[in-house]
Amino acid sequence: MADIKAVVFDMDGLMLDSEPVWHTVEQEVFKRVGVELTTAHCVETLGLRIDEIAKHHARRHGVTDKDPAEITKEMIELMVSKLENGEARPMAGLKEALAFAASKQVPLAVASSSPMEVIQAALKGLGITDKFAHVCSAAHDPLGKPHPAVYLRAAELLGVEATQCLALEDSVTGALAAKAARMTCITVPDRRLISEDKLPRYAFTDAVLESLHEFNEDLWAKLSAPAP
Repeated sequence: MADIKAVVFDMDGLMLDSEPVWHTVEQEVFKRVGVELTTAHCVETLGLRIDEIAKHHARRHGVTDKDPAEITKEMIELMVSKLENGEARPMAGLKEALAFAASKQVPLAVASSSPMEVIQAALKGLGITDKFAHVCSAAHDPLGKPHPAVYLRAAELLGVEATQCLALEDSVTGALAAKAARMTCITVPDRRLISEDKLPRYAFTDAVLESLHEFNEDLWAKLSAPAP
């Protein structure tokens, strides 16, 4: 395994219990154009950028009377409003996971598919903005996750080789991005959204956890151990 010199956190569904809120946002905004999205529809797009989610649902459901860019704008505005109203909570074990990562004396970053205004509102709401040396949004990249661009940019800003970074993710899409960047990757699937029969999809990652509470010294030692 790698000599870990930095840790990069995803945000939605990993640090912030925001996926159910995002689903509500998607459903409310698409209802305005006559589309009734189900939770299953929303789960299909876990880990994608908001503009890609808007395009996906618009294309799939034949929305032609509103531009996906306008739908994206409405989704972002509604999500920021909900975050400012405290509608998303930290995921279990987040405080402990951040404290543990900080105890390793390595720099931390965020690499999220969300737009920067959403990331900033979320981090501010959680009171953890100062925990991260850098915050990266895939909205600034030509391609979002599963493309590795946002992770590669995070590593560059941290001044660390991507192969020496540990990424924490909740979605297969995000994990694919981290592994494509050649990072070590831990996944914490949200068991409320990911059924047991879907968990084998995470087998390509370096560890699959029940919660962030399992991000601890034993796991760090295993991930940092030299290859036999």
